Amino acid sequence: MSSNKTVINSKKQENMGSEAEVTTEGKSVATMTHNEKAISDVISAISELQEDNTVPKNVKEKVMAILETLRNEKVELSMRVDKARQILDEVAEDSNLQSYTRTQVWNVVSMLEKAQD
Repeated sequence: MSSNKTVINSKKQENMGSEAEVTTEGKSVATMTHNEKAISDVISAISELQEDNTVPKNVKEKVMAILETLRNEKVELSMRVDKARQILDEVAEDSNLQSYTRTQVWNVVSMLEKAQD
């Protein structure tokens, strides 16, 4: 059991910026459901968009709204995913968005679709 904790702790130390890979609301990756893991992966990918200096400020504000939506466990998962997808659709249509960033957005949408399965 202690070796399992060691692996999780070492991953946490390696990925200090993306704690979502290691834990989500206090749960270890080993105890997360498929959907929780998928949402955790989506949060990590969206966080990368937020940290990207080439992403326009208005898009970063929408990214923050997506993160808040996905982290709100008081709302049913399907509702959170639908809301996040709506916001991402708006983001993908932004004319100021770089093409590679738009591709990242589409990848996140795909990840969200898998989370609902």
